[in-house]
Amino acid sequence: MIDNTNKKNKRVKRTIILSIILILIILIFLFLAYGCYKDLAEVILNVSGKKESIYFRVKEFQNQIHYGSRGFATPHTITIYDRNRVVIASLKDKDYQFISIQQVPVFLIDLLLIKEDMTFFTHKGIVPRRIFVSLLKNIRYGRNAFGGSTITQQVSKLLFTDQKKTVTRKVKEIITAFYIEKILTKEEILEIYINIAYFGYGRYGVSKASEFYFNKKVQQLNFAEAAMLVSIISSPERFSPLKNKDVTKEKFKVLMNRAKKVEYIDAKTADNLSQNYVDTYDFTKLGVSSYLQIEDKSPWVQSYVLSWINSNYSIKQAFESDFEIYTTTDSYAQFALQDSANYYVSQIIPSRVNDPADENNLEIASVSVNPLTGEILSFIGGKKYSPLNEFNRAFSSRRQVGSIIKPVLYLYAFLNNIVNPLTVVEDKPLSIETSTGKWEPKNYGQQYNGPIPIFRALQKSLNSVMVQVAMKMDLNDFLDWFNDVFPFIDKKSQEALKPYPSIALGSFEFSLLDIASIYCPIANLGTSVKPYLIEKVMSHGNIIYQNNVEKIYDSIDKTLDLELIYLLGLTSADGGTSNFAKRQTGFSYPVYSKTGTTNNGKDSWFVGFTDGLLTVVWTGYEKDTGKTALTGGGFSAYLYYIYTQKIYPFFAEDYKFVDENGSIVPICETTLLKANENCPKIYLFLPYIHQPSEYCASH
Repeated sequence: MIDNTNKKNKRVKRTIILSIILILIILIFLFLAYGCYKDLAEVILNVSGKKESIYFRVKEFQNQIHYGSRGFATPHTITIYDRNRVVIASLKDKDYQFISIQQVPVFLIDLLLIKEDMTFFTHKGIVPRRIFVSLLKNIRYGRNAFGGSTITQQVSKLLFTDQKKTVTRKVKEIITAFYIEKILTKEEILEIYINIAYFGYGRYGVSKASEFYFNKKVQQLNFAEAAMLVSIISSPERFSPLKNKDVTKEKFKVLMNRAKKVEYIDAKTADNLSQNYVDTYDFTKLGVSSYLQIEDKSPWVQSYVLSWINSNYSIKQAFESDFEIYTTTDSYAQFALQDSANYYVSQIIPSRVNDPADENNLEIASVSVNPLTGEILSFIGGKKYSPLNEFNRAFSSRRQVGSIIKPVLYLYAFLNNIVNPLTVVEDKPLSIETSTGKWEPKNYGQQYNGPIPIFRALQKSLNSVMVQVAMKMDLNDFLDWFNDVFPFIDKKSQEALKPYPSIALGSFEFSLLDIASIYCPIANLGTSVKPYLIEKVMSHGNIIYQNNVEKIYDSIDKTLDLELIYLLGLTSADGGTSNFAKRQTGFSYPVYSKTGTTNNGKDSWFVGFTDGLLTVVWTGYEKDTGKTALTGGGFSAYLYYIYTQKIYPFFAEDYKFVDENGSIVPICETTLLKANENCPKIYLFLPYIHQPSEYCASH
């Protein structure tokens, strides 16, 4: 009963408000008929004490826009810095550049009038019929959208009102519109409008809109481009081709139909443009390819920062408070990664795929972290950032990890004395009965080596040996240990881990950031650290946010960790899974790494690290598997080596392999005993508990 009463009261209130508007319109009609509407507006403004301020506001605005200022308050900014306090981007909430009406193509002005205000040069500030029709629609649909505004009213609204949909604002808009018509010519009003109209993404005026959508000066626009700008002007971000081409096409078609109806263009031209233009609009022409005024320096970093702000504060709050965001990224490393990725995509991938169609179906991502501090130094979320490719695969995409997880299982096995690097396991075909049936894991290429020591099995990434070692583990205990030692992976990723034998081959899905979080304590000699990108946020000298570095010390035994690191140095040596890529790219520094390949060839992984620099690379098919089966050494390793070669001297150091509980020893390749001078030997760092007590007597 109460609800019905409230609804009835609301209807009565709405009727009263709309009646007042109707009476106002009738009065306007009368004053128009007697030709005194401008004088009446002046009288009302005089009485209210607003006349002088509005007069000087309009004149001041005219002067300001001619000198490159938008005429409103100084734009607020969001400034993003890298770790060295180098500005990555300075974003303004309003981007504006004045252009005189004489510089704007005539057809753009004509199309604007066709869409917004056909009677602009003849009406006296408002069109009562349009307001009356809008009023009837509001009554019919029970909403307060108003509408029916002329260009003069829109100028009035933008300059002198809070733009809220209220009766008070509408009345003020109408009165001010009358007065603007008295003190400005029609051309002056139109010039203001084309310079302050909003076109989305922080762009005001046709000049900046032209640059943003077409990478052109407004004078260079053709008819179709001008039409697209005009067609989205009423709600630019909702109708933008960057958001929804179908909606843009519909709005474009409406404008073409209006132009055809008033015989501005012929039917054939209108129909052809309506049907074809938006579909062929090339997004790569964008002068600025992301939100607001973002310089094209580090677009992935900038996009992440904006997303982080929006999640934790809001873009509006950030602008109003002039946020300064200090990131952990390094501009040199970021540029090197972006440049290396471009080369990888344009030169390496085409040379390694079996079918050219696979090139377009592949995507990439990479992230570099300082494993000592957790600082994210650089990352890319895809091939190239654009409005069509904004998804950050480095942080947000989970992919099957494949063999890249094997070092973690071997580390657990070393810690629990299940095997050590010199343990020999027979590399052979397997057939394992499980609760869901027979499981037959296979080596890559289905090639088997017979008896082989663990250090070689890890170097060659042999699936059969890894599965056999995993079968000796209590996988529930392994998962408990895993969650303790690697606490900083995403919780959803963590929950995906199940104590099934297939865990040995990385049958679960992690993000690149998850993999970086796992390898950080390995690269950092046992200390876990959470990767982070936002160091702090400042506003007018005040700290709004300060990251607290999360660390867990001594989560892995240092000596056993050094043992694993040394073994991972073999994967890029002769016989290792990434040795070919290393030689082809001319990589010349020490590195400790692991390739990752999934059974279906859909994902290619590579992780490489040294003391101070850890990088994860992924290449993969986003949808269906292509004709080219991907491998970690055949694809992602290339990007790693190309990129790291450029930055290694500035960020990385080799490990010392000096430890009180272990040492580097020569091992006979044949007997796996301590080598003498005649043995075919390999040098390994081994804890004393894993070193053979005897020397080889066979050589």
